[in-house]
Amino acid sequence: METYDVQLSSFAEYNVLNIYCYMAESFSVETAKHISNKIYEAIKSLSYLPHRYRILEIAKYTKNVYHIYSFEKYDIYYSINELYHTVTILAVLNQRQAPNYSLFLQEFPTVYGKYI
Repeated sequence: METYDVQLSSFAEYNVLNIYCYMAESFSVETAKHISNKIYEAIKSLSYLPHRYRILEIAKYTKNVYHIYSFEKYDIYYSINELYHTVTILAVLNQRQAPNYSLFLQEFPTVYGKYI
């Protein structure tokens, strides 16, 4: 079975850090560590069969295909580069943070396009 190299964009790293900080402040450091570890394990799992999760939308201008992996109460947005066998994690958001996926994806390529 082919595996993919999984990379996190700076924005995705920032998202996970924000989740960690929120959980540590609201609950406990142990809870924050536990949730962060679960998120990173979910991200690592994308190295095998990343196509198994749904396609969210095809960006009109960049022709990129965005996938979404809904994991517990978080959405992991990513794209797959078949040429280099890489999966780029674009964002990790609480499902309440990005309820309008189409608006999020319209803005994403212009702001964070260098990671796509």
